[in-house]
Amino acid sequence: MPLRPKHLNILVCWPLLLFTLLISQFTHGQDAVRFAETNSTVTEKTMDGGALLHEVKVIVTNPLTKDIFLKVNPSGLSTANPEDYSIVRETLHLPKNTAKDVVFSFLVLINADTDTTENNETLILKLEQVNGEGAVLQDNNMHMVTIADNTANNTYAAADFRIDVGTNFSLLDGVDASGLYVNAFVFAPDLVNIFKSKSKPAKPGLNVGLYAGIRQDRSYNDTASAINTVSIYEQIGPENGQASNDTVNYRLIRYDVSTKTQFDNTRLFLSPLFRLSQGRRASFYLGLNLEVIRRDYRTTFTNAILDTTEVAIPRNRRPRSTRIRDGFNRVYFDYQYSVGFPFRFSVKAANFSFTPSIGVASSLLTPKVFIGTRFNVIEPTSGVNLGGEVTSFLDRRDELSSFAPLINIYVAKAFNIKPIGDYKATF
Repeated sequence: MPLRPKHLNILVCWPLLLFTLLISQFTHGQDAVRFAETNSTVTEKTMDGGALLHEVKVIVTNPLTKDIFLKVNPSGLSTANPEDYSIVRETLHLPKNTAKDVVFSFLVLINADTDTTENNETLILKLEQVNGEGAVLQDNNMHMVTIADNTANNTYAAADFRIDVGTNFSLLDGVDASGLYVNAFVFAPDLVNIFKSKSKPAKPGLNVGLYAGIRQDRSYNDTASAINTVSIYEQIGPENGQASNDTVNYRLIRYDVSTKTQFDNTRLFLSPLFRLSQGRRASFYLGLNLEVIRRDYRTTFTNAILDTTEVAIPRNRRPRSTRIRDGFNRVYFDYQYSVGFPFRFSVKAANFSFTPSIGVASSLLTPKVFIGTRFNVIEPTSGVNLGGEVTSFLDRRDELSSFAPLINIYVAKAFNIKPIGDYKATF
């Protein structure tokens, strides 16, 4: 009996259906593994908090029929520095007959955050098979670990927009808190990158930023550098101090006079910054500084009696007494141009900055050439910071002049200001 078209259709369809079922069973039964998740997040600890281990999980999606060996390698797309992490367990042995949904873990050690001002970083891991056969790496074979900066414990970062409010201290005659200290500033070290090469390998270029603001502080001269003696003659004795026809009696009083000079300064400063080096713990910059300073210059005198004696002086001679002054003040402006080298680094639970500088001043009173240094240490959780500035002036002979160094010491509390825009910087 000849085959009808209906019978032909059945004969053709059944083999196709059987073949499809066989393929599906083979595909379903083959070994298969993948990352359990495509991404994860870990918050790094501060330097005194130690390192931590982070698990990156791999899941078996089909039962294994052979021993499988897997490995993870960091991708070149990662932004984390190699010193930020280490892969402690970078290979895995998945034994034969491992059931579906069993989880294995790679271990990544996230090092403690010695640079407390970094932004978040990413570590991208790629899953690879070592023995080359058996396992089928499914689509999910890339995993991104976000290493979050510990901003909760370090709210005062290198990219600062803040106001410091506190008091000045004079340490010359004991500890004396005096005057209001206020510093409102922006420290934005990486606004633009110049001279970056597009060739391969690309050159990093030069990061250019800005340090600018307004500050009110009080600085002092060294009191011990301006001590002298003055003499006062007072006529004494009967008959207006007449001792004889030829002499007159006087009381000679000698005073030890010490001076104390303070400068109430209001400063407007602007400094382009050029990053010279960068590391996990420290950054080094070159700054070109312009500073306009209004100085309220005040000097007070303290008179202490050294001794008192009586002397007879010829009548035809009048002794000269030194005039005792109470003090004086004057307001003037300094215009300073200098080159500075800001150096910022982190040690345990504190951020340090140190800026030596040398420059010239255009001023009515202060000498033209000066060298100075600023320093600051801030506790990153509370924002309490201690700092100061010492400026020494040079005369025309390039020796330290009689204009004593200006010294400022302060203790302040920092208050972060939310910046306008979304500027972010690396330390």
